[in-house]
Amino acid sequence: MLIAPQPPALEGPVHLHFDDIAELGRAIPWDIDFRQLDSGSPSIVASVVESERVSAMSFAFSNAYHQLGFAPRGALTFGVPSGPLDWYAHEVDGSRVLSFNDASGFDCVSRDRFSGTTLSISPVFVQDASARLGIEAEDALFAERSGIVFGDREHARALRSSLVQLLRSSDPADRKETEWEIVRHLLLAARPEDPALPSVLPRQRARAIARAIDYIEANPHRAVQVREICEHTGVSWRTLDRAFSERFGIGPKAYLEQRRLAAVRAILTQRGRTVTIADAANEWGFWHMGQFARDYRRAFGELPSETLAKR
Repeated sequence: MLIAPQPPALEGPVHLHFDDIAELGRAIPWDIDFRQLDSGSPSIVASVVESERVSAMSFAFSNAYHQLGFAPRGALTFGVPSGPLDWYAHEVDGSRVLSFNDASGFDCVSRDRFSGTTLSISPVFVQDASARLGIEAEDALFAERSGIVFGDREHARALRSSLVQLLRSSDPADRKETEWEIVRHLLLAARPEDPALPSVLPRQRARAIARAIDYIEANPHRAVQVREICEHTGVSWRTLDRAFSERFGIGPKAYLEQRRLAAVRAILTQRGRTVTIADAANEWGFWHMGQFARDYRRAFGELPSETLAKR
């Protein structure tokens, strides 16, 4: 495991590599709650560069995740995925700019080997650039609504290319020039266009997922049964299973187990030798240690004792 330092402001790109998603969350100024959806040893690679006006990050995940969280405070934050992404239960492709400025946080699902770039930019810089470049700053850039997508494909791709260039440059003068290209493409990408988003999850199933997740989060540290969730959401097992499978690629039972296993892993990585494996497992409703160890190894590619030994 490589533990990278916090990326310093006003410096060149910093490259990070983690084998646990929680470690990424502690190294960047995002408040993230990513739930691994598939099995396998996690690998997260990221590059970060920061200045007074712009912070950019590229990332690549080996596994699929249900991504929940909040973008950095005090900035406008946007993302450009490299490929298809479930964005608030809509399927979007890799030629869109996504707004992370919803006050209630973001909600998306990425498949395995997903990558992309994000941009956090000063609102003052956006307004100043709008005036200097003569490009109107659309209200949607500053809106705190969920699921906003900017549809200009040409400038979305150009924005991603400029962000990659910024992340590769070690010359401060070049980075400042690239920042102006970034804000120009952002302003142009946000011009009004009907995004024509396909593949919207049917309303009943989307509502069932939202209520199911709320119920799961309201009952932490307990092995919630799927039948309980069905009773709470008011939908049949079949409907709930279809809804989860369509959005997350796994059913509600598998989602619950991955959620609990990930919570135990977080305890082991954060508390280290101050906690026993049995106590961490029991805290999240695992009582059969042999079965727990097998399920943990299937999920993360290592035994709980190996996770603890690394810390």
